[in-house]
This record gives sequence, C-alpha cells and structure tokens, in this order.
Amino acid sequence: MISSFIVFFLILHIYADDYILFIFNKPINSNEYLIKEKENVLNILVSKEIIENLVYEANIDIKNIEVINIKGKNYYNLNKIIISNSSKLVLYINKDTKIIDVNNLTRKSTQNNTNNTINSYSSDLKLNNDYNLNINKINKIEYKKYETKYFIIYYTNDQMKIILNNLVDYYYEEFIKFMGFSDYYNFRNFFGEKIPIYLAPNDDVYKSYDMVPEWSSGAFVINYDFYNLARASIYAHEKDPLLIQRVLPHEISHLVMYRYLNLINTPLTFKFVLEGIAQYQEYRIITGLDYINYIPSSKISFYNLLYPNFYSNEEIKNFYDNSLSFTCFLVNSYGINKYREFIKELKKDNNIINVLNKVYKFSLSYNENNIIKEIENKWNYYINHTTPTNIR
Repeated sequence: MISSFIVFFLILHIYADDYILFIFNKPINSNEYLIKEKENVLNILVSKEIIENLVYEANIDIKNIEVINIKGKNYYNLNKIIISNSSKLVLYINKDTKIIDVNNLTRKSTQNNTNNTINSYSSDLKLNNDYNLNINKINKIEYKKYETKYFIIYYTNDQMKIILNNLVDYYYEEFIKFMGFSDYYNFRNFFGEKIPIYLAPNDDVYKSYDMVPEWSSGAFVINYDFYNLARASIYAHEKDPLLIQRVLPHEISHLVMYRYLNLINTPLTFKFVLEGIAQYQEYRIITGLDYINYIPSSKISFYNLLYPNFYSNEEIKNFYDNSLSFTCFLVNSYGINKYREFIKELKKDNNIINVLNKVYKFSLSYNENNIIKEIENKWNYYINHTTPTNIR
C-alpha cells in the first residue's frame, strides 16, 4: 500500500513539472499543484490554500468538494471544482504549450492574450504586469503617467494628477507610522519597483483588469512577471466619489500589510485581519480620529470570520463589516500598541488563533474551540457596550 502511494505521488510531480498552471492569469508555484494523466484526461490537484483564495476572489462553491491529503498537504480536485462552478469558471488545457489556465468565463485566457504593441504605455504595462492586465482592452485607452515617491499613477483625467500629487505618498507613510512599521519606507526589498496605480476611466475598463473582483470598487493585486518575481498593482475607478478618502487609503494599507507580513498567497484566516485594518484606515482618514468604534448591522460569528464563505453580495458586505468591527474591538479594547504586537507576532506565526491568544490572552486553555468561544464572548461584550463613531 505504501509503495503504490509513493509511485502515485512521484507520477504527479513529474506531470506538474511539465505543465504550468495559471489561475486568473496568475502563474501558480509548481509546489502548490499536482497533476496526473489517466486515460488522456489530466486530473489536477491544487493546494487548499490556493483554492481558498479562489473561493474568496471568484465567489465559487467548494462545500461539496472533498479535501485530499497527500503526504501531509491538503489539496482539492480542480476538475471537480470547475464542473461544480461551470457557470463561473472555465478550464483551458493546451497540451502543446503545456499550459493549464483557469479563468472567469467573462475574461480571456492567458493563452489568447498574445497581442504585441509598440505603444510606450503598453510596454510599461507589459514589463510590470504581463499577467495582470487584458492588454487588448487596455490599449484602447490613452493613459497619462505620473510618478510620485512610491507610486506610478496611470490616469486619463488631468485633475487626478493635481489631486493625488502627494496624497498617495502621504497615505502610505501615514499608515506605516500608525502601524509602527518605521523601517518599511522602501518598496524595492520586496516588490522591486514603484507600485503602479491604474485608474480606470469607466466601469468596463475596470472590469477588464484581470484578478479584480467584479463586485469591488478597488483592488490590490499581486502577480508574477516573466522572471517569476512578485509584482504589486492597485486598481480603482477614476470617477469613484470614494476614491480619495476610502478606496486609495484602503488599497494602500493592503500594500503595506502584504509587504510587512511577506504575503503572496494569503491564508484564508488572514482575510479578516487585512480587510479589517484596511477599513479602519479608511475611517481614520474620513474622521481624523485614531480610534473608531463600529457595530455591524448583521453580526456573524468569529468562526465565520476566520473561515468565510461568500455566496452573495450581502455575505461579502457582512464579512467586511464584521472584519472592521473586530479590528475596532481589538484596537479600542486593548490599545494600538497591543494590535501592533499582534501583527508583529503574526509575521512570525500564521496560526492566527495561537497568536491572538498569545498576545491578548483570551483564554487559559490551549484548545482552539475554547479560545474561539472566549474571543466570541469578549467581542460580543464590546459590541453590546460601545457607542459607534459617527462617520459622515
């Protein structure tokens, strides 16, 4: 039994080396998937972490898909996920080029994105974000380019250059200062370059950006270039009335947090931390206050905050609202220095329950269920005994 298992495992890795897997035009590290060919059909297993990110980004359903454990690592069968979500996802397999591409039905495959151009703007895009943009659509837009200390802004409305002149740099440095990351002023150690911000002139252009959730008003995206180096980008709507005070502070805070925590593939349990502090930063900018209280209109459990499933826009909104509320609970109940300590410990240990209990001492128990129960109780107490901040 053991020997047959080892043979199967080796076969999988042989095929994984032959094929390159893309999900939403992003190349996936070969250590994160296994492939076996049987009766001329490729069976593709993708790591649990990658699939959970796909659930978050594409709002797909995996509740009836079993988890497969191979040599201590958990996988999902990608073929079954595609079949179960055939209204949302499509799978391209090219046995000649050895490319496997999972894409949203409304977006083009990486294999079809072969347009070359001599346009200088397109060259910039291709250099920095080859896997991240649908070049065929973007080329139709006449963008202008403006560099700040940390960012390169692509825009069409001249007012954007005036309004955002030093503002994006301020948001970046101000959030770093708030979080106590005083040694993180240089991007080049992690992302290797200034970060591009793409401001879409209309909704159709925004939706043409690959890797951007269609329900979003802004997005921070990490992808890989030709040399498999991580590249970061920020996307937003140029005409969004919330662009200045909410969208850009939110996405720039993601940039800082991803960089500080050294995240590429985000653990599912980190989502509420990242979205919570990003929204907290939004409301700090709007109100000018360092301490914000927020009560969600529809409370979800802490367990569902840790392991979210999105089946509707309402559930997405509830997740964001509760992520903000939980962040407010931590910052206001225990102070910003304790929260900074929590993030610092999270950089060392991605077991978020252990880290929360280590820093905040919610429970004397080492049992995860007991810790979650105590966290839930203390969060509920905060919600029932706090006055929400008046946010205009």
